[in-house]
Amino acid sequence: LGLAPNYKKLVYEPSQRVKFLGFIIDSVQHRFFVPSKKLDKLEAAIAEAFAAGDDLTVRELASVLGKMMSMITAIPAVRLLTREALHSCRQG
Repeated sequence: LGLAPNYKKLVYEPSQRVKFLGFIIDSVQHRFFVPSKKLDKLEAAIAEAFAAGDDLTVRELASVLGKMMSMITAIPAVRLLTREALHSCRQG
């Protein structure tokens, strides 16, 4: 295919926990975890949304919801927790 490997991301020894596609995959517990850096970005976005109060735009709400939905692989309940906000966002 002509693809060159990215040697910075290459794992040379077997591992039970590996970071892949923005998640930490644990093969012992058979679970996905969200990295702390990703959670920190979400917390900052939520804090900004609360600070905006009534001045929160639909685009800013959609941005926070997008960050939350990106974690659905590791946190399946995200869809339930964001359902009402997503409905509000769709209505404009």
